[in-house]
Parts: sequence; C-alpha cells; structure tokens
Amino acid sequence: MADPRSRAVYVISVAAELAGVHPQTLRIYERKGLLDPARTAGGNRRYSDTDLDRLRRNAGTAATSCPCRSRSPCSVGGRRSSTSSSPLSSVSRLFDDL
Repeated sequence: MADPRSRAVYVISVAAELAGVHPQTLRIYERKGLLDPARTAGGNRRYSDTDLDRLRRNAGTAATSCPCRSRSPCSVGGRRSSTSSSPLSSVSRLFDDL
C-alpha cells in the first residue's frame, strides 16, 4: 500500500496556507521545476503532506540563508554577496540538495 503522506489531497490555496507561502509561490516553484504536484482529471493541482513537508523545510532554510535577512548586499563568512541573484536560485539549490 502507498504511503498515506504521499496521497495528493490539498488544493493549492490550502497547501499554500499550510506551507506558509502564497499560492503564486507554489505556481512559480512548479514552473521552475521545484515541485511537481499531482493533477486531477480536470487539471487542478493537488499537493500531498510530503510536498508540504518539503516546502516547509526548504522555505525556512531559504528565509534564513542570510543571517541579516536584509535585501541589501551582505557579507556572510567573509564573502560579499549581492541581491542580484534571484531568490529562487537559492531555493532551487536547496531543492537540488534533497
């Protein structure tokens, strides 16, 4: 029998609320290939508990990747970083590590 946590049951609005992100964020993650939600016969997205766990884990890591959490350039570990890289780039790297 399949893992019940992998059963895709949440519509996008519910999944976004449970994960603490905006529904558009889930759509962007899907377009970038970071998520692959199940689809109903009508084409509606459905998310599983496993999808939500992954989102929560990586969203928290992305939000704290810079200790100062500012939008201005910061220095982390002696290296200067700028905000010219997309926030999705850091999230994408986090998903790649899974």
